[in-house]
Amino acid sequence: MLDGSHYFECACGSPEHTIRFILDKGERGDFPLIFCDFYLDQYLPWYKRIWVAIKYVLMFKPHNEHFASWVMKNEDVERLQKLCKEFKNE
Repeated sequence: MLDGSHYFECACGSPEHTIRFILDKGERGDFPLIFCDFYLDQYLPWYKRIWVAIKYVLMFKPHNEHFASWVMKNEDVERLQKLCKEFKNE
């Protein structure tokens, strides 16, 4: 069972710089997991997104426009520590 999503926005305020952590405590007898999602640019037309995916699968060297930085806000440090501690205690 997925036990909640935790969103962390970049200090710059850009919606493209958002990270989501999803905690799965593994209540079915599995071990606990944390999933991490990064926001991807979805403003490109579908055919350009497919081309980017094909280049990724074929291991072409990426261009910098597919990557961005994320800067943690000071007030989010404790939230991330709490999430990691909860994961560790499972």
